[in-house]
Amino acid sequence: MYYKTLIFIFILVLSMTFRGCHSNVLSTSELELIISKNLKAGDSQELIISLFENEKWDYSFDKYARRWEAVNPEEKKLPSFYARNGIYIYINQDKEFLRFEVEPHYSGLVF
Repeated sequence: MYYKTLIFIFILVLSMTFRGCHSNVLSTSELELIISKNLKAGDSQELIISLFENEKWDYSFDKYARRWEAVNPEEKKLPSFYARNGIYIYINQDKEFLRFEVEPHYSGLVF
């Protein structure tokens, strides 16, 4: 029974060490800082796309939610038990920046 706990702790410590090795992988707060420094309310869709391209993020537009969705492709290189950050940029009817959200998405560990 204790071996499962030890394995989990080992994986947790290993994952924290591994995360530091990827300088292109940003934390949720770092992503929020980048977006808040580069976009302000009313900015055009072109500026939003420019931010995605400058940061080398993969992005797409969800017309039903009226938002841009982006991910850092560097996060795909991490093990599956890491959180992946979802970046959501909401726009108004004139396709201008309204607000953003950065949400970590977790996958489960199975023993």
